[in-house]
Amino acid sequence: MVWDSDGRTSHLTAELGRGGEGTVYMTAHGLACKVFHRDRIRRFVIDKLRLMVQSEVRHPAICWPRSLAHNDHGEVIGYFMPMAAGKELRRTVFIPPLMRTNYPHWTRLHLANLASKVVEAIDHLHALDVLVGDINPANIIIRSDSEVFLVDCDSYQVDRYPCPVGIPTFLAPELLKRDLSRTLRTNTHEYFALATLIFMILHPGKPPYSHKGGEDPSNNIRKRNFPYQRGDKGSHGVPDGPWRYMFSHLTYEMKEAFHGVFSDLEPIPASDWKRLLGKYQHALRNGYVSDDPFPREFKKSNKRQTREVNPESGSNVYYSKQVEYSSLREMIGRNDID
Repeated sequence: MVWDSDGRTSHLTAELGRGGEGTVYMTAHGLACKVFHRDRIRRFVIDKLRLMVQSEVRHPAICWPRSLAHNDHGEVIGYFMPMAAGKELRRTVFIPPLMRTNYPHWTRLHLANLASKVVEAIDHLHALDVLVGDINPANIIIRSDSEVFLVDCDSYQVDRYPCPVGIPTFLAPELLKRDLSRTLRTNTHEYFALATLIFMILHPGKPPYSHKGGEDPSNNIRKRNFPYQRGDKGSHGVPDGPWRYMFSHLTYEMKEAFHGVFSDLEPIPASDWKRLLGKYQHALRNGYVSDDPFPREFKKSNKRQTREVNPESGSNVYYSKQVEYSSLREMIGRNDID
């Protein structure tokens, strides 16, 4: 039995998960309760949680701390938060065979929808001056492509309290080997991690800097070798498998955005990714780009553009219709390789 900040009692029932920080339980009142391991309860952790429960963060995808949890001696031992139902992004979409097993009917539009929902939730946090910090596929729970949950919110960077953890794949180059528990991250750091997450959703589980002859994630990030094709510049060292085809079937704007982040280190905020993903979803729904989640060939386009109305601005935009060619000679003759 535990008590919330108002003295109401809650019985802890089923164990939902266990990690390095503590154990999460279901309660009889419909909330989840995270109980910290005793050696993880420190003064700054409690102070940070007090600040968080006073903040009004109410978003259906964000499992924000609602109330502190106390033991029968009145000591803070954890916190209450909304329940999350579903499966980890890390153990589903990020492992292609498991993605096919768990979501056999998913198309590329489902992946774009999923990315859009995650970005929407993170953009909501950014508007409140909260940074996720530890953008981690293990902390994103999927119920469907339109319903996701962000969990372990107690690690977020709030006010002067830094996010003390992070995994190398999602760390901006300048954060590598830094003591994260003493480092306040910037929006630019967060934008790098967010772009990495979006790329790995649209290329299920493949980090953007992964390449042939590559090393561990940290060294790959330091080298900044983003191997995918850009305009007339060919690809160099794209990993074996469907990854180069996946990138080929993105819209031109999505390709340029990823190159902007990973080749040029240009920060792209969540609000811009919302717009880019919205246009990509529109292109997928109307058949302007392939909806196959695991394409087996490069995009083929004759560059004949089709006028459509941008669903956001109402202005005219242009997309390229896909055209199948009977031979490589025909495609090359029309100068249509992209």
